[in-house]
Amino acid sequence: MKKSGLLQRQAKNRAEAYSRAQHIERQLMFDTAQIALHKLGWGYDRICRFSQVWMELREYYTEAFRPENPEADVYREHLDAEIADILKDKAKLVPFDERYPEVKKINGTGKWVQRR
Repeated sequence: MKKSGLLQRQAKNRAEAYSRAQHIERQLMFDTAQIALHKLGWGYDRICRFSQVWMELREYYTEAFRPENPEADVYREHLDAEIADILKDKAKLVPFDERYPEVKKINGTGKWVQRR
């Protein structure tokens, strides 16, 4: 079915607005994390090292959220394993599906299913 020009423009505008909102949220998280680390006594060099590692990890683990990635479930398991390593015996791991209830679940065939 062919979309009208109006529907195509609306879809494009929604996608652009979503992208802008994501960028704003990502930048705010980054800025506030740097400020928090500075308030905890971290200096410029240490914050820069942290920021670089954080950006690399964020890019890597974004794959856990890409519906087109057939290995998204593997990235989710790696993410949970990293968090579990941090928590050790200090706290219980809240699994990925509970931490991100808005994200569609992957069934055993690798297909994404809508949560109920």
